[in-house]
Amino acid sequence: MSAKQPDPPTLDAYESRHQYHVWCAFCRTWHNHGKGDGHRVAHCFGQGSPYAQTGYILRRAGTWKDRPTRQQLRVRS
Repeated sequence: MSAKQPDPPTLDAYESRHQYHVWCAFCRTWHNHGKGDGHRVAHCFGQGSPYAQTGYILRRAGTWKDRPTRQQLRVRS
């Protein structure tokens, strides 16, 4: 019997004109995806990313101008 994969995490996404942007605490950068809530394949570039197997779920949290500052993101990570 195979082990059950963990559920993908839900990440806040910030909408710009044509994309969603999501902060990746693992890569410490913004990843860009097509607009729309739902599951995405991780765009992580580092090996060993916790999102590599599960991906993540995007949930619109606001517009790009509403995104957290880098200082706020450092506190969260």
